[in-house]
Amino acid sequence: MAYEKKPWFSVECKVKADFANPSLRCFGERIGILHLFQIHLEGKDNFLEGKVRVMPTGKFLAALP
Repeated sequence: MAYEKKPWFSVECKVKADFANPSLRCFGERIGILHLFQIHLEGKDNFLEGKVRVMPTGKFLAALP
């Protein structure tokens, strides 16, 4: 997702996630993305690992305006 032509946030979708994907973190650092989210259907509830927020899909979608 871009805001004013700059990367604002990125979302990676998984079926199950108990840890943040290191590739997402690397991608975000190279591109300069401010917010990184890894959403999932199954796994741990909601946690921050480095710069990656791992959370259930329902919580992520509920937070969108």
